[in-house]
Amino acid sequence: MALLVEKTTSGREYKVKDMSQADFGRLEIELAEVEMPGLMASRTEFGPSQPFKGAKITGSLHMTIQTAVLIETLTALGAEVRWCSCNIFSTQDHAAAAIARDSAAVFAWKGETLQEYWWCTERALDWGPGGGPDLIVDDGGDATLLIHEGVKAEEEFAKNGTIPDPTSTDNVEFQLVLTIIKESLKTDPLRYTKMKERLVGVSEETTTGVKRLYQMQANGTLLFPAINVNDSVTKSKFDNLYGCRHSLPDGLMRATDVMIAGKVALVAGYGDVGKGCAAAMKQAGARVIVTEIDPICALQATMEGLQVLPLEDVVSEVDIFVTTTGNKDIIMVDHMRKMKNNAIVCNIGHFDNEIDMHGLETFPGVKRITIKPQTDRWVFPDTNSGIILLAEGRLMNLGCATGHPSFVMSCSFTNQVIAQLELWNERSSGNYEKKVYVLPKHLDEKVAALHLGKLGAKLTKLTKDQADYISVPVEGPYKPAHYSHEHSHIRRNLLSNQTDSYYAVIFDAGSSGSRVHVFRFSQNLDLLPIGEYGLEVFDKVKPGLSSYENDPKAAAKSLQPLLIKAESVVPINLHTDTPVEVGATAGLRMLKGNRAERIMQSVRNMLKNESIFEYKDEWVSILSGTQEGSYFWVSLNYLLRTLRKSYQNTVATIDLGGGSVQMAFALSKENSEKAPINLDGEKYVLQKSLMGANYYLYVHSYLNYGLLASRAEILKVSRNSTSPCILKGTYGYYTYGGVAYKVSPSPNGSSLRKCKAIVWKTLKLNAPCKYHTCSFNGVWNGGGLDAIKNIYISSFFFDMASEVNIVDPKASSGKAKPIQYLNAAKIACKLKAEEVKYVFPNVDSKDLPYLCMDMIYQFSLLVDGFGLNPHREITLVHDINYNNNRVEAAWPLGCAIDVVSSSSSRTHISSS
Repeated sequence: MALLVEKTTSGREYKVKDMSQADFGRLEIELAEVEMPGLMASRTEFGPSQPFKGAKITGSLHMTIQTAVLIETLTALGAEVRWCSCNIFSTQDHAAAAIARDSAAVFAWKGETLQEYWWCTERALDWGPGGGPDLIVDDGGDATLLIHEGVKAEEEFAKNGTIPDPTSTDNVEFQLVLTIIKESLKTDPLRYTKMKERLVGVSEETTTGVKRLYQMQANGTLLFPAINVNDSVTKSKFDNLYGCRHSLPDGLMRATDVMIAGKVALVAGYGDVGKGCAAAMKQAGARVIVTEIDPICALQATMEGLQVLPLEDVVSEVDIFVTTTGNKDIIMVDHMRKMKNNAIVCNIGHFDNEIDMHGLETFPGVKRITIKPQTDRWVFPDTNSGIILLAEGRLMNLGCATGHPSFVMSCSFTNQVIAQLELWNERSSGNYEKKVYVLPKHLDEKVAALHLGKLGAKLTKLTKDQADYISVPVEGPYKPAHYSHEHSHIRRNLLSNQTDSYYAVIFDAGSSGSRVHVFRFSQNLDLLPIGEYGLEVFDKVKPGLSSYENDPKAAAKSLQPLLIKAESVVPINLHTDTPVEVGATAGLRMLKGNRAERIMQSVRNMLKNESIFEYKDEWVSILSGTQEGSYFWVSLNYLLRTLRKSYQNTVATIDLGGGSVQMAFALSKENSEKAPINLDGEKYVLQKSLMGANYYLYVHSYLNYGLLASRAEILKVSRNSTSPCILKGTYGYYTYGGVAYKVSPSPNGSSLRKCKAIVWKTLKLNAPCKYHTCSFNGVWNGGGLDAIKNIYISSFFFDMASEVNIVDPKASSGKAKPIQYLNAAKIACKLKAEEVKYVFPNVDSKDLPYLCMDMIYQFSLLVDGFGLNPHREITLVHDINYNNNRVEAAWPLGCAIDVVSSSSSRTHISSS
């Protein structure tokens, strides 16, 4: 890239648009200082002691006038600083010039390309031979992301020589990240590892970045301590609320000169940012509609006099659209085509993925007309009407205006200074682990107090008697620790009258991820609601335990966020009576040696030491396939309310997991007595007494025949050569169970006929059958499924079917026929790798190369393996409507029924 770092006369590096604007920038910085009392007070309080002396701080945060005051506060306290912007449009060039000349190394200018943006981020992290940074001030998490991805790549390179492949992703921005890391490996294969080892921590400014941090904490991949500044009350309730209330209309009017009064404005999301935006639109005279997923926020919006409706209901009636959710795919190109001519579309969330920019830019025949910088009209060819899009879907208040005012940013940035001081001062104490922390409330109150005088406000003081009466210190803090609706993880669901109910916490440690299920039962084993969550509390993390085969402690640690979630919803007084069980499935079954047991023992130690739930060592185990299959059958039939009925009225289940597939159905007693013994010594038939009825349950688990495992087995047949099951244009490796399999298409691309032949070999359909009838691989089939009235198939069967439109992905279940998998395969197998995503846009990008293979495998498994008629109607199920609640159909519910009944000394269930 032909960008060159420049240097000031003092030798400080920089790259800005126009250094001649430095004097103009300095004048505005001086104006801003008057409006930022918190930062100026920090200089007065801490400046003389120089607490940051020796600290190297990298910032990735909008390079604005207000940020300039933050940077010079950090340098006034003794820090060296290197800075870049966190958005390609948000830099104020005169501010960047002033700071580059006077205070810190700056790499930022308005209108960067994405390639230039990531070059700037890399420069801000590059402290030269002396090393650094020690601390990061991040906004959106991009600097943190680059280090984490760099460390991951360096570890892979050291382990097996793997170099990142930028073409492995369709995400253009992530391609640039991988390119930077790839080039870095050539010059210093430990560059990011050395950064990680030196880093004291990061303080994160915004919601999106905080979400990234919590995800990394949950996955056990966070490399250094982090302080969540965003959820400090003086940030989220001020910057997000009052800042957006000020800057949204400012940006709209600068970009479009629109008269807001009388217009219909839609605000997507009613969190703190959404509240500020909705208030601004309402105060300007707009008629405001809010879209919201959270019933609490929706009720707040309604009680503020706003309409709450789905986007789809009003898309053609709205004049101004504002996205504020921090999520993705909020306004899609199909929405835009239905909008009024010249409807204004803008985003005030951090990234550009709330608005479907890719769909818009690639829409056939769409025309972009640039009215002025960051204001574009996009015209659709079929309607000859268009929309006005601001800031290319990025932060419009910074792309089209100057962002939040100085005063409110003083609150946020004072929190940043406090967070950086806390991390730096405690760098050797060991008090901060690799977790995400929130500043305590007394510091929030201190920040607020620093800003009151500027507004002429004076506090009333409590007397000692008054303070004692409400149980707070005279000097504060006055708010409870849980103040802020964001901190749902510390809420306690204190339900009353629950002594007649039972809870169970079940961990499903699968091959693709770990999940926690919390259930509550009545005395009669009816599912009961758990507060606001409905009949089940569910959460998940990735990857699965088997991904930590060389680090058992990290495996156990990956479950901690799920344990915290479970503890937050079970009433405290019932913790010691609530059983917790961990069932690991196919992923751990396939680990070699004692690795699986070492992971299980670490999980036992974690539960024993960190939880007061009722616990027994044997409740943490690797489930046999038979256990998993029987639990799933119990779960599904329980939800369908067929357990008290005769065996003919129960349903058969086929559950396709990642590593294995289980089939289960009830037999007559007569047929059960004819059952042979499995070659592994396990019984094919279990006898169960469930809710007053006896059942003889045929169960078998086929290890290595789950969807993810089947890919490896199918690729094995190709013996590291080309495969007719792989789409043309796909190259690379598929890793499963710690083994990498070459992925390379046949010269002519994928072939339905040839791939089907390989799948048949994989299923071992011709294996000798020692019984009257077999399914595949010589396994007794229990007499087959012909006599079963209803067959339910689930997990990957449902997931893949929903992605290729065999069933509605939004539905809880759907009717289908096995032949539909083959029909999907016929289409997929004719496509090239670059074509398949357009034909099957709902399929996850990581699964697209294997779509031909997966569809053939699922069809053959059902028809050739389990003997189903290809035209027989079956039910694909994800969850079941039980008492007007959707409950996931999965084995943990069956396990919960079992463990609750046994731990509470009741006899509704037994098995032999």
